[in-house]
Amino acid sequence: MSEKRSVYPVISLRGLTILPGEILHFDAGRKRTVAALHAAMLEDNMVFLCAQKDARMRDIEPEDLCEMGCICSIKQLIKMPGDSIRVLAEGIERAHIARYISSDPYFEAEICAVEDAECDEVLAEALRRKLLECFDEYLEVSDRAGRDAVLHSDESMSGSISLKATSASTKRNIGKWV
Repeated sequence: MSEKRSVYPVISLRGLTILPGEILHFDAGRKRTVAALHAAMLEDNMVFLCAQKDARMRDIEPEDLCEMGCICSIKQLIKMPGDSIRVLAEGIERAHIARYISSDPYFEAEICAVEDAECDEVLAEALRRKLLECFDEYLEVSDRAGRDAVLHSDESMSGSISLKATSASTKRNIGKWV
């Protein structure tokens, strides 16, 4: 597995995560986060987004962040009332923090992109079917997931199968549509 190294501003997500190929919007209001966004916009619009270990913490240090995350492209920033910013980001590739370079005025780290490992296609198909079965059972008992939620498989460039949740109001039975 080869790794590409680059330096990016690091932004922590509280209670959220993003994966490659996903689009995520979130609100940013902490000073370090706003400074990281401004730095990214002055460069190439790229940041490293990772989950915060404890979403209740407001003042964080590097040890409070997960090492794995996603290199992302900032697509849009919208100034909101008060001091917050609405951010629209697109996940580009999985990565991990190799080392922190600075923490003031924002976290900046050397980031290593992680290539997906080759997978056994038979095992991947078995896991996909089991996941769909479990998700179907979840929909049967959950009031939180709408009946219009459906999973569909998406063959990625590398040949591995990823599963994405989407909405399709006419597709009730997952097994029939995957």
